[in-house]
Amino acid sequence: MDSTKTLVQDVSRRNRLSEEAVTILLKALESSGYTMAQFNHSELGGMGQWSAGMIMIGDLSNAELKGRVERACSELAEGMRGPRNSTGSSGLPTIMPSANAESNNRNWWPETFGTVSSSGSQNGCDYVYSRATNRLAIRRGSELTIYDTGKHEIYGVAQQQGSSTSLEFKSQLGTITASELLRIE
Repeated sequence: MDSTKTLVQDVSRRNRLSEEAVTILLKALESSGYTMAQFNHSELGGMGQWSAGMIMIGDLSNAELKGRVERACSELAEGMRGPRNSTGSSGLPTIMPSANAESNNRNWWPETFGTVSSSGSQNGCDYVYSRATNRLAIRRGSELTIYDTGKHEIYGVAQQQGSSTSLEFKSQLGTITASELLRIE
């Protein structure tokens, strides 16, 4: 079995989407060099588009579906672009390209995170999410806080503008703030 077919089957299984829907995502990703996709399929919430850090689907109120489609697109893009390390494709969602945080301050997060699923920075606040360990790290200045995300698989983030540095994270279970998560360190 060729590697593309295996990737489609694996992504389909992990994200509870049909192989047909995942194949549509893959074809949409191919035309952009696996950096973005526009698609229209009922199983994917109708018309939608994806790029690292952004997902929109026609079924606006279905956060759980949005998370599955986001993860499927991210896993396909990562799988087709090639692995980041010798362990193979992380198959994990991306909020913003991980290289963003890595280039600013290489590996400021705990080593146990491994290859992070997603990372970003806004208004002096850095964050990384590791789906493999269910951990979220937030750094404000020199202060580092680690959270257990529990059953939340984070696929998006928003920060209030202005003087507030409050972060809201999007997951398949809805919107949460860091203060709602179990603080580990």
